[in-house]
Amino acid sequence: MFGITIKKRLSEDQLSNIFVNGIFESVENSFEDVAGLINNDISFVADPQVNPNNKHEFALIVLAANIAIIESVFDYELANDLRNSIFNKLANVYSRDVKTVAAVIKDYQDQMMRLNRNSKNWSNSMALAIFEKYELNQYQDEFFRRQNGCNPMFKKRLGDIMSNYIWDWDEMRKKYKF
Repeated sequence: MFGITIKKRLSEDQLSNIFVNGIFESVENSFEDVAGLINNDISFVADPQVNPNNKHEFALIVLAANIAIIESVFDYELANDLRNSIFNKLANVYSRDVKTVAAVIKDYQDQMMRLNRNSKNWSNSMALAIFEKYELNQYQDEFFRRQNGCNPMFKKRLGDIMSNYIWDWDEMRKKYKF
């Protein structure tokens, strides 16, 4: 027989709902493990003591990176509509107005672009943002601490972990029409 697949059509509102809930669920279910990996990483001479309950910064980093990626996945109009719908959802979650949420996400994106200015690798950008937001420099050996830069081996390990937080838009396109 013919393999006909019928894709369900999703509105921007439905898609943004799946996206926001999916990001928050993945952060909620895994940040404790990420914090443990950071705290036990051999790159640090002292335990950073990242609190496994302090996932707010982590969630914003993951959201900001994934929202930035939307622009490279969809045409301008759909990307803009989807981004606005996501901002509306986040405004409800954080009990803030949409402009404030958009500004916070933009600040995080700008920080990641500044930290990883020579690359468009969002996994590494997220790793560097985590390094900065959780103030991990002070736990490194003296050589990297004086340079005020992330140990490249730690950045690689954390970047590999963060690649798991990149939203799989290809999989969404296989299942749904937008």
